[in-house]
Amino acid sequence: MEGSVVFLGFYSECVTTTAIPPKNTTMEDFLLFRGKYCLPTLSFAGTTSTPPQGIPGPSYTVLSSSHPKIGLCIPSTCSVNDVSLAFNLAVSQVAQGWTASIPHCYTHENVISDDAAAIAVMTVLLAVVCLVVISTVLDMFIHEVWEINLRLRRKQINGSLEILCDQQDQTNTDNKVIQVLRALSLKRNAQKLLNTSTSEESIDILHGIRFLTIVWIITGHSCSFAVQWLFFKGGVNMKNMSRMFWIQPLVNGTLSVDTFFFLSGFLVTLLTLKQLTKSEGKLPLAWFYFHRYWRMTPLMMAIIAFSAVLLRYVGEGPAWLDTIIMYDTWCKKNWWLNALYLHNFIDTSNMCLSHTWYSAVDFQLYIISPLIIYPLYRGLRWGLPVLLGFFIATTVSTGVITGTQHLPPIPVLNDAIPTDVLARFSSIVYIKPYCRAGPYLVGMALGYILFKFPSDVVLKKKYVVLGWCLAATCNILVLYGMWPVYRGNLPSDLSSAMYSALARTAWAVGLAWLTFACKVGYGGFIKTFLSWRAFIPLSRLTYSAYLIHPVIMSMIYGVQNVLVDATFSYTMYLIFGNLLTTFILAFILSLIFEFPFAGLEKIILKRRKATERS
Repeated sequence: MEGSVVFLGFYSECVTTTAIPPKNTTMEDFLLFRGKYCLPTLSFAGTTSTPPQGIPGPSYTVLSSSHPKIGLCIPSTCSVNDVSLAFNLAVSQVAQGWTASIPHCYTHENVISDDAAAIAVMTVLLAVVCLVVISTVLDMFIHEVWEINLRLRRKQINGSLEILCDQQDQTNTDNKVIQVLRALSLKRNAQKLLNTSTSEESIDILHGIRFLTIVWIITGHSCSFAVQWLFFKGGVNMKNMSRMFWIQPLVNGTLSVDTFFFLSGFLVTLLTLKQLTKSEGKLPLAWFYFHRYWRMTPLMMAIIAFSAVLLRYVGEGPAWLDTIIMYDTWCKKNWWLNALYLHNFIDTSNMCLSHTWYSAVDFQLYIISPLIIYPLYRGLRWGLPVLLGFFIATTVSTGVITGTQHLPPIPVLNDAIPTDVLARFSSIVYIKPYCRAGPYLVGMALGYILFKFPSDVVLKKKYVVLGWCLAATCNILVLYGMWPVYRGNLPSDLSSAMYSALARTAWAVGLAWLTFACKVGYGGFIKTFLSWRAFIPLSRLTYSAYLIHPVIMSMIYGVQNVLVDATFSYTMYLIFGNLLTTFILAFILSLIFEFPFAGLEKIILKRRKATERS
């Protein structure tokens, strides 16, 4: 009665079963086979609302609105088509209007040694790990030799010790091999990652905002992916949870990504304006774009390589291949789109690492950012019309597309909106840069303001209180504005268009006030909390954590072969388990891929500057 319509059977028992030849039977006469597990999914295609004879009305309502699943254990010699034909025939004899689909069947013979691509990718990834480990050992060895040499010379030249140190350090710095070893060294990169020192110009609250945002994202995905990939006993209860008031920050959690857009626009504008000031208005666009591509791409491509060919061998379960399809099958097909950051425009229904639509949009907005930053550098009379023009364009286009296409204002996580409508909304609104540019532009505006007013700004107390009240009210209304939708009150096309066009920008305006107030001295306890130094190293892991956390969840959820209860304690267990696992792996990935490539970029940049000077 609560929608418990999934009957998994016993997956592990099935796939580990091996047929034993009967007595007095030779091996030649007996066809050996193992157990094969299939999970048919039933769909109701009937047109009548009257329950068939023998099925109670409420049960019929649940069955016809759900997708029952029934686990089967069959001999491995049977094909998927054999099982599909036999099962559909059996179903047709019980009730009319039902059809069964079987996308995959599983055996216990998932052998990596037969996959040449998997062996090749694993070899490359292990080679990178070995290179980093060797570089770390050599860096530590060279440093130890330098220390021994320094102690020996200290005895010989007591008066020239300071000069000697400077000369030795300069020698080590100029050596390209040593520079590369340092860039790849786990020890040095760990020291950089864990360093909590700050400068006077740094805006410390950004670390807290960045860390809390990724926690928000992982928490939301822990729940939404669980609904998608886990087998819950009470499906009806899971659908009703979205109506609760306290859970709205999770079901409307897509605003968390807009926080990252706001931060990206803010930082690129502030830092680029400072660079333009130092270089007297010169901005080398080739290196400007290379920097962004170099920082974002290597780690993402490493995760894609793992997902495309190695992930399928990591686990198994009743719906394993269906759970990892966007990381396995889709990445085999469309990995190159991610490398070009075009995966939010081409073949979006088969997007590799679907959550990286954010990376594509962020990179695309970064590409057009000089069109706004350079006019702002020249003066407000040049920059303000350009900035306002982009604001108007993104607001109008988002509202018009949402309203004219009869789309919802957000990705609604229940059955209130048909699945095909949500897919269309995601494809033409949610993952498009021209519909997500509002928060980025707000960040750019704030970047210009703090560039012009970097020191403390004197504000009257009433304006400070008013600013905090308006910002809090604005963000609360945006965050809870979709609660009526989850309670069944669908908005009109006009309301959907207005919320879709304005809500994300309004959310960023609230964040802009928070950042501005904390920077100029009116943050109070909020600034103290967000500036906590423990957030600094954690915030440096946010990009790695964002890229890897859905892959981790697919592995954890995909191997579950039992029904689970959607209790509060179990949900908390999932959330904290995903958070801990994500940050542990993010730490490792950052030290192997992200920080080493950042160090190599600095070497390349130094070489370019030296070439230009010569």
